[in-house]
Amino acid sequence: MPVYGAWSTSYTPEQVALLYNAIDAAGITNEMSQYDKCVAINNYVCAVMTYTQSSKDNPAFGTGDGLCVLQGGGRGMCIHYADLYQTMCEAIGITCKIAEGVTPDPNTGEMKMSHAWDAVFIDGKVYYVDPTWNDTAAGNRYLMSEILWPDHMF
Repeated sequence: MPVYGAWSTSYTPEQVALLYNAIDAAGITNEMSQYDKCVAINNYVCAVMTYTQSSKDNPAFGTGDGLCVLQGGGRGMCIHYADLYQTMCEAIGITCKIAEGVTPDPNTGEMKMSHAWDAVFIDGKVYYVDPTWNDTAAGNRYLMSEILWPDHMF
């Protein structure tokens, strides 16, 4: 069982248990490198979340809180994917911040679609992770990149 990092939260005991269960289900162990833990968290988030733009699919949708969305059935938008990824990283002691910016409009290609992804900080390096876009046919193309992808912009 992993040793969980020190973090503060306003989560209920049930939500904390859900978070720790999620970390265990992701296969996180103390023997893993921080990099490998980040990959495992991405894979877990992609396995349990389903993308939707409809709030009727989940009562916690409007919160922007990935753990609440997971608790409510795992259907959410990019902010929910990014938040769940960040929450899991922070719970095991890995610094992670949500990055917000724009991506291409699928109809015009213009960089104007609001989007959220994550920035992970390991050993003085920044790695970008987009669990939402990794949860597509592209697979893990947006995983642990030291350079922000050309189709993402702050």
